[in-house]
Amino acid sequence: TAAPPAMKLLTIWRLTSAGNAETPRAVMPCAPTKTAMRGPSIGDLAATAATSGTITGSIELTKDQVADLAAGRLYVQLHSQKAANGNLWGWLLASEVKK
Repeated sequence: TAAPPAMKLLTIWRLTSAGNAETPRAVMPCAPTKTAMRGPSIGDLAATAATSGTITGSIELTKDQVADLAAGRLYVQLHSQKAANGNLWGWLLASEVKK
């Protein structure tokens, strides 16, 4: 099914993660109100159950979240057993955002 007109699909395909101390237990994109600040989760992604691997998935973005992506305010946060609040942040930088 197609996303509603106000939504855009963000697909993370083969984002790599290597050298982690632990296997990830959760991976989620987050949208803070300011760049380089923590923000709330806006979805879930899948990660390889190993200390190295890939992160994949798709989430629907609202119009405001598309603007956040264009402004460099979205990131992917990797959680593990010992770091429940996240031990890796990867900022998503859009090369082009179509409106």
